[in-house]
Amino acid sequence: MTAVRHLIVEGSSSSVDGGGAGTTSYHTLYLPHAIQETDQQSFASDGALLSDMVGRQSAVIAAFKDGLNILFIQAGQNDLRSTDASVWLPAFSDYLAKFQNAIKSSGKLVRLGLSTHNPRNEIPFNANRAIADPALRLFPSEGKCDF
Repeated sequence: MTAVRHLIVEGSSSSVDGGGAGTTSYHTLYLPHAIQETDQQSFASDGALLSDMVGRQSAVIAAFKDGLNILFIQAGQNDLRSTDASVWLPAFSDYLAKFQNAIKSSGKLVRLGLSTHNPRNEIPFNANRAIADPALRLFPSEGKCDF
């Protein structure tokens, strides 16, 4: 029998299956048997900005349980519509650093994962996405997340 994994999802509605964007979430697509083999809790909300996620951060941290926790974050889907990637990336890095500190001090087993962004039919967003996504792909090697 597979040990229960705790999947904690944070971000905007595109982070959850059938959310406001009508998408299939990354964790459903890429985490093996995510729906069948995880106890899931979602903090994602429609239209969420990084500031909303910062406001929920303590509740997300409180959701860590005994056993394996997978914290999966998709951020920026709304922020990058109007915030330059050069401003958003350092703020997002600070947000992740607070999670990393909380994970270390909690003694819980938590794997922190990120996703890149779905394209939009919006020139400013796609321009910011073209800067942010390559930087996000480097975050695991920089120790900012696990995957």
